[in-house]
Amino acid sequence: MLIISELYGYLDRNNQVLIEAVYHKATNFIEDRAIVSDGTRFRVINKRNETITYLDIDSATDFVEGFALIAKEGKFGYIALDGSMACPPQYPGASGYSEGKAIVSIQSGFGVIDTSGLLIIPFQYERLGSFKDNLAPFKAYGKKYGYINPTNDVVIEGAWDEAYEFSEKLAIVQSNDKYGVINSDGNVQVPPRYKYLSSFSEGLAVFQRNGKYGYINRDGEIVIDPIYKDAEPFGTNIAPVKVGGLWGFIDRSGSIILEPQFSYATRFGDEIAIVYLGNTIGHLDSNCEIHYYPQYLSVNPFLDGVARFQSK
Repeated sequence: MLIISELYGYLDRNNQVLIEAVYHKATNFIEDRAIVSDGTRFRVINKRNETITYLDIDSATDFVEGFALIAKEGKFGYIALDGSMACPPQYPGASGYSEGKAIVSIQSGFGVIDTSGLLIIPFQYERLGSFKDNLAPFKAYGKKYGYINPTNDVVIEGAWDEAYEFSEKLAIVQSNDKYGVINSDGNVQVPPRYKYLSSFSEGLAVFQRNGKYGYINRDGEIVIDPIYKDAEPFGTNIAPVKVGGLWGFIDRSGSIILEPQFSYATRFGDEIAIVYLGNTIGHLDSNCEIHYYPQYLSVNPFLDGVARFQSK
């Protein structure tokens, strides 16, 4: 006998069940659209659980910038919010849209398409990241990482062993297994000297020194000493840190505002952080108020006024 459990449904802002847990797969709602599967076929629905259209696909991601990344028989493509096929599944590799462009790949390399599916940068790169602040990290074959703009001009020459997407006009780069920071002009803002360095969020980045984590500012100055077993970036001026075996939260001065008590905690996103008290999931808001959901296996942050949950 087949026992079906751990199905997905949706909650409204009042934590009432908006759509019952009947779906085997489900994305988050974005602009009143989600992609779900009942185990037999995929479809696009609205918040009233009405079917917009059926889809002949194997998997899908959340809608981003009006498009969802879909897969069919190992190939990737994109659909629009109304479920229409914006770009048929044809690429062995693909990313979600960012700044109106998506990274796609074939055997010969990585390139870029626009929202109409038109190839605007040819498949010429060994590696290519998403555009942020109009710059994307690239690696030409046999070369080091640099950055290109949307017209495929090299803006920052290849000089790095690894390079990551820009955030808050700064990007993390790696040289000789150490991480540093450059600005959008390619100038070194923080020399590569850290074993680990996160992207900047709210002007601060997590760094690691001697196995402990702390925070630096945009100039590379240590603003919170590395005293934590683990740490995540700031959001709404609050960050999760691990002390011993438990997670708590600090403010920008490094003061504890929520004592370590959680088995796991995430950074803030969409004004909510996910926390676990033992195996019980909860939502922590920016006022440090927690709503627990003991009846559910997982509850995502609210997006578009709706939170996806997974039944136990």
